[in-house]
Amino acid sequence: MRIDDSTEELESPPGANNPFLQQRFNCCVQRPVHMPSALVVAYVSYGIISLVIGASALSSSYEVKELYAEYTHTSSGGLVSFDIDEDIEAPIFVYYEITGIYQNHRRYVKSVNPAQLLGEQVDRSALEDSCDPAFTSPSNGRILYPCGLGANAYFNDTFTGYLCPNGASLSSSSSSQGGGGGGGG
Repeated sequence: MRIDDSTEELESPPGANNPFLQQRFNCCVQRPVHMPSALVVAYVSYGIISLVIGASALSSSYEVKELYAEYTHTSSGGLVSFDIDEDIEAPIFVYYEITGIYQNHRRYVKSVNPAQLLGEQVDRSALEDSCDPAFTSPSNGRILYPCGLGANAYFNDTFTGYLCPNGASLSSSSSSQGGGGGGGG
């Protein structure tokens, strides 16, 4: 074929005019017709289901008991006691909040050496570049394994609950060992 101003038709590749490839299906061309009454029933059903799920979630959230005990300013190894005035069914979960820790900070995220994590021998200068500022132990100067801020940031407070023998009073102790920066929370 030549390219010129003639009105010759170009040939299609074999099978290109296939109804499947051109998406021309006589059997499936029917478009659904949405009846207003069917839409109303569908939306009302969806609304009722959503209300039931929302009401059950709201009622279960009312059963959560929360007690907040601040222990920021206690000395290292300090003991914090508090009383719980009502019975709490098991299981009891203890959550803690740490402020001022930014584990998505650029310096925190970049402080890692993947080769060291894979078990490869890495020289001190490479670790110093990639794991700074946490590549050696502050106490003895030895290389940390694994090095980096993420591997060496930890929250090391302990929580212990005691049930007093003659009452429903529960005391919890928190002992802080110092050190770590906050891997939990």
